[in-house]
Amino acid sequence: MIDKKIKTDILTYLTALEKEKRIKILYACESGSRAWGFPSTDSDYDVRFFYMHAPEWYFSILDRKDTMENVGPVLDFNGWELRKTLRLFMKSNASLIEKVQSPIVYKENGVFREALNGLMQDYFNPKACMFHYYSLAHNFYEEALQKEKVKLKKYFYAIRSILAARWIRIHKEVAPMEFSTLRSVMEDKNWNDLVEDWLEKKISGTEGTLVNPSKLINNFIKIELEEGKIYADALPRYEKTPPEALDELYRKLIKNE
Repeated sequence: MIDKKIKTDILTYLTALEKEKRIKILYACESGSRAWGFPSTDSDYDVRFFYMHAPEWYFSILDRKDTMENVGPVLDFNGWELRKTLRLFMKSNASLIEKVQSPIVYKENGVFREALNGLMQDYFNPKACMFHYYSLAHNFYEEALQKEKVKLKKYFYAIRSILAARWIRIHKEVAPMEFSTLRSVMEDKNWNDLVEDWLEKKISGTEGTLVNPSKLINNFIKIELEEGKIYADALPRYEKTPPEALDELYRKLIKNE
């Protein structure tokens, strides 16, 4: 659940931003641990939004700034412009795919998110997404998971990335955003019991909560990285889906049809 005052502050900021920058926010959602389902008591709010300018902004031969951000101690805002967003979607950007599925939505116009969800599987590149998740897991594993004490949040970042890649490997489809759904790919009781215990500690603790390293989880991450990368590397080259459907959506939004 999102605190009502926080939600009001978020919507107030987004409304003011639209007026100040002369933009239209197509979709704004929560990302990160709150959307994944394992926020700590002091987790910040990762607000991600997608926006478009007035039509005349697009009538230029020049490339212009296509992002906005405002990072504060509690509210972290980051936005992508429409053209940038659709280009990344065409490349099957895993981070974007997640955001479109967020269970916590602050603002939307309906057309944008509905259209991307409808096109998601068409532009889904399993190879690219799997390598994205394996890269994240590898970085967390190498940098944080081999110390005497490990931040629990780092463990969950690594575990969630591995589960997302495993989901793609098993189901041959886009990985869901929520951790509770991703966990269904694991049937090992000892693994699930430990993760459930850690989940309670993560939600009741702080961002700095530490745990002892787990051989069970470390081995799980190591084996999944090794086997998963072999699987992903062996996948056939992805045949890109033509951009026509995204071009049509782009023009529709710009023309406000």
